[in-house]
Amino acid sequence: MSKRKPAVLDLTGKSDGNLWTCKPSASAEDGLLAHIMHRHATTSSTLHGRAIRFNRVAFCHTSNKLAAADQLGNVFLITLRHNRFSLLRRLGVACTALEFATVSSCELYVALSDGAVHCLNWKSGELVATLRGHSSSVRYISSHTDGRFFMTTSSAEAILWDAKTHQRLRTLNGAQGVGVQQALFLPISNTLITCFKDDSIFAWTIDSLQYQYRLVVHDGPAPKFRALAASSDGRFLVAGGRSQFLHVWALDTRRLARVIELPSAVRRVEHLFFIKDNCEGGVSQSIGVVCQDGITRFLRIDTCRLLFELGVCNSSGQSATTSTSQAQVESMIHSTVSADGRYVASVSDTGSVQLFNVETVCPQLSQPPAPLVRTLVADSKPGRAVGKKPASKAPVSIRKPALASTPSKHSGVACTASDTGDETAAGEDSVVVPSPSQSGTGNGHSIVADDSEAAAVGEMAVDVTKLYSILRGYGRYPEKYRLFIWRSVLRLPENHAAYASLCNRGTHVAFQDIQEKYPVKSRKLLRQLQRTLSALAHWSPIFGEVTFLAPLIFPFIKLFSNNRLLAFEMCATLLLNYTQHWFDFHPHLPVGVLGMVESVLAHHDIGLIRHFTKNNITSAGYAWPLLETMLSEVLTREEWLYGMDNVLSNPPHYLLFLVISYLIACRQTLLRCKSKDFDFFFKHRNAIDIGQVVKEAYRLSESTPCDIHPQSEYKACEPLTKGQYPVFSDYPKYAVDYQRQERDRIRQEELELLRERQATIAAHQSKTQHHRDEETFQRHQQMLAEAEQEQLAQLEEEDRKLHEQRMRLLALKREVQASDMVAMDATRRRLMEQQVAQREAELKRLDAQVDRKARLRHEETQLAVEAAQVQSAEMELQKAMLEAEMSSQHQAADTALKHAWAQHEHDTALHTGTSAAQQTILDTRRKQQKQVFEAQQRLARLQQQNAAQHGKAEVQFRARIDTLEQELEQLQVDRQKLLNQGHADKLSQTLHGAELRERHQQQTTGNTSATGQASAGGAHTRAAQQPRAPLATVNLTDSPPASDLSMSSLSPSDTDPADTSAMFSRRPKAAHDEEQLLREVTNLRRRVAKRLQDGSRALGLSDTN
Repeated sequence: MSKRKPAVLDLTGKSDGNLWTCKPSASAEDGLLAHIMHRHATTSSTLHGRAIRFNRVAFCHTSNKLAAADQLGNVFLITLRHNRFSLLRRLGVACTALEFATVSSCELYVALSDGAVHCLNWKSGELVATLRGHSSSVRYISSHTDGRFFMTTSSAEAILWDAKTHQRLRTLNGAQGVGVQQALFLPISNTLITCFKDDSIFAWTIDSLQYQYRLVVHDGPAPKFRALAASSDGRFLVAGGRSQFLHVWALDTRRLARVIELPSAVRRVEHLFFIKDNCEGGVSQSIGVVCQDGITRFLRIDTCRLLFELGVCNSSGQSATTSTSQAQVESMIHSTVSADGRYVASVSDTGSVQLFNVETVCPQLSQPPAPLVRTLVADSKPGRAVGKKPASKAPVSIRKPALASTPSKHSGVACTASDTGDETAAGEDSVVVPSPSQSGTGNGHSIVADDSEAAAVGEMAVDVTKLYSILRGYGRYPEKYRLFIWRSVLRLPENHAAYASLCNRGTHVAFQDIQEKYPVKSRKLLRQLQRTLSALAHWSPIFGEVTFLAPLIFPFIKLFSNNRLLAFEMCATLLLNYTQHWFDFHPHLPVGVLGMVESVLAHHDIGLIRHFTKNNITSAGYAWPLLETMLSEVLTREEWLYGMDNVLSNPPHYLLFLVISYLIACRQTLLRCKSKDFDFFFKHRNAIDIGQVVKEAYRLSESTPCDIHPQSEYKACEPLTKGQYPVFSDYPKYAVDYQRQERDRIRQEELELLRERQATIAAHQSKTQHHRDEETFQRHQQMLAEAEQEQLAQLEEEDRKLHEQRMRLLALKREVQASDMVAMDATRRRLMEQQVAQREAELKRLDAQVDRKARLRHEETQLAVEAAQVQSAEMELQKAMLEAEMSSQHQAADTALKHAWAQHEHDTALHTGTSAAQQTILDTRRKQQKQVFEAQQRLARLQQQNAAQHGKAEVQFRARIDTLEQELEQLQVDRQKLLNQGHADKLSQTLHGAELRERHQQQTTGNTSATGQASAGGAHTRAAQQPRAPLATVNLTDSPPASDLSMSSLSPSDTDPADTSAMFSRRPKAAHDEEQLLREVTNLRRRVAKRLQDGSRALGLSDTN
């Protein structure tokens, strides 16, 4: 038959998808369920991409999700229940540790090789936080069971983090040269365990990291611990390292319990983890050990037995289990187990992830263990008579475990036990002795040993006779062994499968509202009580109908709160044996049992019966309240345990005698009670001596006559059968069936009534809601109208206040404006004063500038006048010289003309009629006239040149005068706002005097010009009357400069040489031009003075204002 291949999942190039196309089933040989690999994307040159190695895997606390991270920082999330996988995030750095948050269902802690720890939300893939603080890569992450903290460990330090705020709380560093190996939280405790590289293991408190204790290692070779693991109940701690030994500590005693020697092939332990055993009540006794040879070994730390192995030895390449199908399984370098112990995920040496089904490889982990009750071999004196006391007085024998190592041949694992004790082999001898009886009746109980408690105290062989003697002598069992003795006396079968079948039916309909009928503070006890009641109701329908079941079994639920199976079987045994005839008259009270109590009480204390009858109290009022609770409401815990030790060690009818003994012990109090006091008495505790009550119960049992003794009505105690529980049918089935049918009918009617009531209530609520809505609408409308009126009133009030504020604001503005005007006036006055001061300063500066300009102008004028006088003198001198020269030339010419004329006349007279001579004379005359004309033209051109030069000089002079006048005018304009009236008047007078002088000078100049012109005209007339003679050549080089001649001194019409002397005798035209220029300056000064006067007046007016 060919072996079935496991499912292969290749994640290359995928971000999400299905795990497998059809639901896989693990191989029966190796349990391999799936093989997951990851490769680089293939290229054209490579057929298969290079493998990407996975580094770490981790299961969540619900065992439904598996996280896997590879060397490239890719984090995959695999959901087994939904058959899906997805790429959660790409971190880009190799992963060194993975851990899911314990309580929070959406956080995953990923440690990277760079020392950072990333907190991811596995629902959305978002990065919640990045935690930094380690100097090296983190190797281990441990999360606390309550989800408040988590611990990260590197080679240098261990850091405690807050899981909610992701803040660093504490840092634990090793001593100098001693690093931290691993740190983990103990489950269900406030303790942190740390292992250092020097093999020292310390316990600390989580909140403050305070030192608690140290776990001691026996002398010998250093174990070099590398890995730690704690059981789920926090009772055991296992450590392994660079050796083939596992050290197991019992944390309750803080001592080394045993040392387990692994096979010789193991040289180093890489990783440790506990695997949950579903049938051990949550106690983990199986551990997985990842070894250096690539094999993960699973063994039990209590029996030192090897359970199974997974993986292939990486040295030989052969499977750890002898099977032909192990070729698919690879060597392991890291493994982890799911919280429910169903799956094991491992990282192989090739970098792939392998998923195993543990139930397929090791079915015994999911099967119930062997019952704790074992059949004991009878001792050497069997067949003791029932009802007689034992003759043997031998004490209870307790054998100490051996300290030597005894290797186990079948498993290859050796176990070394410490002084805390260990379990014995299954085949050791023990003793069975029938229990003693009361009043000639037998019980048939046997005392057996319990494995779990024997492991703590050593193997115990119990003599029932001695045990009964101890009970009669001390009245109770030892507190430490009470539950063990009860389980042994009642011979509980521990039917795991049958109990699981009852629990799988769910909560019974009769106990769905148990918290309302029987409220319990502890939710854990309430859930266990509901679960046990439901299992009892599913076992027998009668238990779902009775009302006293919850108070009857609740004390036993509290005692066996850590083991639900034993609690159920304890209650079932009590109901099967100690409640006989309680259900004969169901649903009524057990009349037969109450009648037996009344008969026995009447026999022993008729007075108490008469008192009850007198107060109309029947056995249902004084016996049933004690029976239905087994005296748990009237006794304290210690008293009730005292009584139950005797009840469970005696026949079932002993309970009736204990109730009667309690009534007799309280006789004096009951005789004083009235009718209304009995209910209170039987519902509250009373001060009694429980030892005397128990002794009295024994006495009553022995002294009661056989005709009324209850033993005849009770059967012997029968334990529950193994495998399946017995059928409980000691009740009127028809009544229960009828009651159940009636209850079903009533429930259906109640459901119908409830539906109708709900419909009616819904309609009523709808109508009420409609009326309420209408009333609310009307009320809202009224409130809105009132609010509107209030708003209008508030608006009017606000308007009034606003008007008042505006009036106040206006008044304030007026005040501010008045103050501003006053301030502005003061500021204006200050500015005016400052301006006056500035103007005065500027006036002084301008006065200085005016004085300087006037002085410069006066000096320039004086220089110009002096230069003009010098030029005038030079021109007069040149004129005189020219006139003298012209006069001499003219005289010479006149003389020549006269001589020529005389000669002409003489010649004419002599040569009359001679035409040639006349023509010569005419030519000579014309030539002379021509020369005179040319001389006149040259003189005119010379005069024009002189006039042009003189005009140019005059233009320059006028430009200079204009420039000076403009400067003067500018200065005067600046001064017109600053000069006072006195200065203006003085200037006016000065100008007036200058004008008078100029007028006088003009008049004088005019007279002189008229006289010169008259004389010139006469000379010209005389010259015209004289005969013309040839003109002499004029020397133009000796003429005065052109700048000294006026433009109008020579005229083109003066071509006659006779007029030349008259022209030079007249006054120069330049003097006239100067006089005209002075007149213009005078007029300009007048205008300046007038402007200054107007400016002074304006300045005076402004100063007055």
